[in-house]
Amino acid sequence: MLKMNVITLLLYLFVHVQPSFSQEIELPVDESGRYTYHEVVDVKNFDSVTLLNNAENFLKGYINKKQKKTLHRDDLKGEVTAMSSFQVFKKGSLGKNVDGAIEYSLRIEVKDQKYRYTLTDFYFQEYERNRYGKFEPINGKVKPLETPSSKLNDWQWNDHKKTVQEKMTVLVSQMKVDMMKIKSGDKKKVKVKEDW
Repeated sequence: MLKMNVITLLLYLFVHVQPSFSQEIELPVDESGRYTYHEVVDVKNFDSVTLLNNAENFLKGYINKKQKKTLHRDDLKGEVTAMSSFQVFKKGSLGKNVDGAIEYSLRIEVKDQKYRYTLTDFYFQEYERNRYGKFEPINGKVKPLETPSSKLNDWQWNDHKKTVQEKMTVLVSQMKVDMMKIKSGDKKKVKVKEDW
């Protein structure tokens, strides 16, 4: 009887106390309530063609081979779009396993001397182990990242949001570096100031 009470107490503490230790991760939200990273970046001395080429080259290098088919360049609108994803992990007592993948869309729109990026449509695709021991997506188990989590997996859901926050910060900083690249054939016009 005493063992049963101890087990019940430990289970209660695990379910109700552990989620309170994890802090709620706040991701940027747009006017429609979806998680969205976006910014307009001014870049001097870059025309729209160079920026569009840089955007396409960045996305080609960033997304993996399976996702290359989602890459779309529209010269008339001056934008490049793609879909991408990365895996998130479930941390357990025996190590970490694949819990699923976060899928999202990227869009970079360009004009002369500025560009705008938008990272949005974050979805969690749940994975499970197949009969061969490999993790694969479960059909029909896709939910928006904005969906509130249940009490049982609150800490894990926050961990996935933290992973999204870290990955998007790295992606945006790398994008800003790659958008400023100049091809060896292109010459950047530099104004020489007469006054010192």
